[in-house]
Amino acid sequence: MEAKEKYIIDLPKIQGIPLHFFCDKIEEEFICTACQSVLRNAKQASCGCRFCNSCIPNETTCPSCKDQFNKDEITDDFYARRRLRKKKMSCLNKHNGCVATFEYKDLDDHLKNCDFAIVNCIHFKSGCRTKIFRNHLTKHLEKECEFRLVTCQYCERKISFKDLKDHSCENKPVDCPNKCNSAAMASEELQNHLINDCPLALVPCEFEKICCNMKVCRKDLEVHQQEYMANHISIIPKKFEEQNLINVKLLRENADLVSKCALLSNKYQDVSAENELLKNKMQAMEIQMADLREWVKVMFKETQKSLSKTIQPITEQIAILSEEQKDQAIAVQELQNMKARNGRERGNELAADRRDNGGLETHVTLMKVELSEVKTRLACLEETSYDGTLFWRIPDIEKSVREAVSGKTTSLYSQPFYTSRFGYKMCLRLYLNGDGMGRNTHVSLFFVIMRSNYDSLLPWPFKQKVTFILLDQETGQRSMSDSFLPDGNSSSFQMPKRHREMNIASGCPLFVSKCILRDPTYVKQDTMYIKAIVDPLPIW
Repeated sequence: MEAKEKYIIDLPKIQGIPLHFFCDKIEEEFICTACQSVLRNAKQASCGCRFCNSCIPNETTCPSCKDQFNKDEITDDFYARRRLRKKKMSCLNKHNGCVATFEYKDLDDHLKNCDFAIVNCIHFKSGCRTKIFRNHLTKHLEKECEFRLVTCQYCERKISFKDLKDHSCENKPVDCPNKCNSAAMASEELQNHLINDCPLALVPCEFEKICCNMKVCRKDLEVHQQEYMANHISIIPKKFEEQNLINVKLLRENADLVSKCALLSNKYQDVSAENELLKNKMQAMEIQMADLREWVKVMFKETQKSLSKTIQPITEQIAILSEEQKDQAIAVQELQNMKARNGRERGNELAADRRDNGGLETHVTLMKVELSEVKTRLACLEETSYDGTLFWRIPDIEKSVREAVSGKTTSLYSQPFYTSRFGYKMCLRLYLNGDGMGRNTHVSLFFVIMRSNYDSLLPWPFKQKVTFILLDQETGQRSMSDSFLPDGNSSSFQMPKRHREMNIASGCPLFVSKCILRDPTYVKQDTMYIKAIVDPLPIW
């Protein structure tokens, strides 16, 4: 593989196609002025020299004829592209063994599926750095890749091949640690084997609780008991005497506890008698409280009668004061009306003084509005593309998704772009929470035809192929794309009406899954990039 890696061609960096790849003769006029290879995505400057799309010089002086040209005047060279389309050529991977030949126009489609292209392993993110021919990738994934997933034969879990050796499986059979020649068994069975069955496991003597502290192998336990039987029997009488002494001590302690229980019983009787006295006192207090409640009710009724007699004259006095307050309110209202009339008269006098200065203020306001419109137009022109390609930077993805889910902002519009200086005017419309059949599950992306001043000069309906690409911000090799051909019968691709700024959007409601918005491959630093490519108008 190392010998062939020098032939790896990084396609995104290719400028022109070297002549030795072509079977047909290539005329001199179709050679790039900059890279001296066959033109790729041909462009032509105002001086007549041709360049690859990626070879356009940064200077304004042509490196070949030394004429001055404006970079905005460089246009798509449809003549050169048409003449080169049918030229026969070999695959760019022929050094790797590919013998395919095809027409130049089929180059990109072939390279996407060429068996001799060098590709990364699909486990690249997991750590596999192998580069391999596309037609060897299946074998690599099945037998060679250390990061391929395999199944543990004991627990049936999916784990990486390189981690299989270190995998500690609970179901993996293990041998007895005592090496008793038993068959291998699962970990959960091993503990039961050691406790109940293993002949080499150490177990205590049956006389452990009486006199013997020895531990012997289970298979030798019977022999041990026979050999030490006389010793065990001689020790038993001594153990009985010791146990008798312990029993006497326990009897004494029991007698002491009985006497203490008798004392506690007497105390309990005394406490019960005191509780009975307290109950009697509580009953007497409840009777007194009931009498007190009755007295309070009687006193409340008498006090209420006395207060009603006192409050009556006060209520009459409040009614008199209320009438006087209403009269005062009427007088205050009359004074306010008089003040308002005086204010209007004074305002008329001031308006006459200001009338002369009003025209100047209105003119200044109009000038500020016009200046704001000019700034907006300049910002839009800086981001406008005229080659049918749009690079759309979408910041604040997390915030935009929340607003899309809540319904606050359902969709986002890109800046306008054109197929050429006087071509179709277009933009993109993005639904981060999906639209139609993609709502809540997918990101929807649509293409919009906008009204321009040159629509009447263009062919209708719009028929150019449209391609959407969600750009990979890590390796650049996993960008996701989708494309469609316009339906000529749809109103979305007819000439926009005069009273409408744009047609109804049309495109891909199931562009990508919403889970992509959490993948750092496509959303990095809360920003996503979408590229749109519209095929140029054919000239034949």
